[in-house]
Amino acid sequence: MAAQTLVDAAAKSLRIGYQPFLSSTRTRQLTSILQSSLPYTFVPVNDTFLTFTQHAQIILISRGGKPFAPVEKRSSIDSRVYRDIRERDWTESSEQYQKFLSRWNEVEKEIPALVKTLQEHFSDQVIQKEEFRRPLKALKAAGVVENIDQLRQTIQSYRSLRREQLFLYPILKKTEAPLKVSAHSNFDLSQLQTREYVLEHHRDRLDLFRLELEKRFRGMALVRHPDIAEPKPWILMPEDPIASWGADFSERTEELIRLARYRFLLTEEEKEVEMDREAREALQEGFSGIRRMQGRIDIEKTLQQVKAQLRQDKARMFRNDRQQLYLPGNVGELGPQFSKNPITREDLAVYETSDRQLVKSGAWRVAD
Repeated sequence: MAAQTLVDAAAKSLRIGYQPFLSSTRTRQLTSILQSSLPYTFVPVNDTFLTFTQHAQIILISRGGKPFAPVEKRSSIDSRVYRDIRERDWTESSEQYQKFLSRWNEVEKEIPALVKTLQEHFSDQVIQKEEFRRPLKALKAAGVVENIDQLRQTIQSYRSLRREQLFLYPILKKTEAPLKVSAHSNFDLSQLQTREYVLEHHRDRLDLFRLELEKRFRGMALVRHPDIAEPKPWILMPEDPIASWGADFSERTEELIRLARYRFLLTEEEKEVEMDREAREALQEGFSGIRRMQGRIDIEKTLQQVKAQLRQDKARMFRNDRQQLYLPGNVGELGPQFSKNPITREDLAVYETSDRQLVKSGAWRVAD
């Protein structure tokens, strides 16, 4: 009895991660239903990626849902009012923006090397004011510079680049060209289309993993994942458990959790305790019928026979439990080029325009 009490206490302390691959609102709703009726701590995953808590001991994962679907971007006031203006401006002036910005970046790369050379002969104040005539004359008279003509060429190059800077800076600032070029580089339709292809690739990899998980008894197995120190039980859940199980949602979920806990988390001694409990419950249910048919029976001998049959059945059903599955850690990792979020108004406007076209063509999104 004491052993059974310890087993039950350990069960109540379980932390269970739930990833239904749905919106955060729907995820919290499902988790709240389970939390209110089951004695476990449920940890919802409020996005559609594989961001699991390190402290969850069991992972519930949906058979369907919308894996890796980005959050739907609602139209902002700025982008809605000025979207047409921005699109027309980009169509008419994008080449100039890119040309000016490209030259600005080239100048920014070239100037530091020239400044470093000039600092060997002139003070920072002279360089900033570009007052080289007198110091250069003094250097020539003192004969401390071996190639005075090369130094003159360096000064001329520096002045030329500074003139370009002074010309380009107000244009780039007034037109906000850097923001516009950055927005289109990161969020135009071609970039988001490429991201969708990458997302589909990762969904295919996840589907292959879920297919392997589906082959195991009751859709559960020990799974290794680089972000989780120890292998943990993963359990497949219906895409819409409310529609599939109705009022039995919590009860069916608890049945799966209890089974996974028995198969993967209990020690051999704890399994014996559970086995004894199951055998006694089975014997209690059939005791009256057995007694009518056989008269007096040896309770302990019958109990051992029931336990032996249970062991045989479990060994057959759980024969693959020692074979762990492996989910690579980079499944769902899109890389930095596809993980950027829109920040500026230009980013939002370009993102919303591109994203709207993708959604029309069938791209997955979640509400929040």
